[in-house]
Amino acid sequence: MPGSSGQFNGYSLYASRQDRLSACDSSDPHINPNGTVGWVSLKFRADWRLNDAIKLGFSAENIADKRYREHGTGLDEPGRNFAVSLDWGFSGRFN
Repeated sequence: MPGSSGQFNGYSLYASRQDRLSACDSSDPHINPNGTVGWVSLKFRADWRLNDAIKLGFSAENIADKRYREHGTGLDEPGRNFAVSLDWGFSGRFN
């Protein structure tokens, strides 16, 4: 699009195997007493500024669709997911 600009980002989150638990977590039935395995989650985000007021975004998270758990949470993170966003700024437009 004429006059538009874009930005692309790829990044990852990761953790190695964790086996240290607090006394509280050790007794929680939702948390594996042996700890959590290591994991890697790949993410991608693209943003396009369409004009001074509007930015369109797209993101993909956990691209490999791997099951993983943040250490000590007892909750699995969501599988692959996608999001579309629209930011519309009004600052300075109605002065």
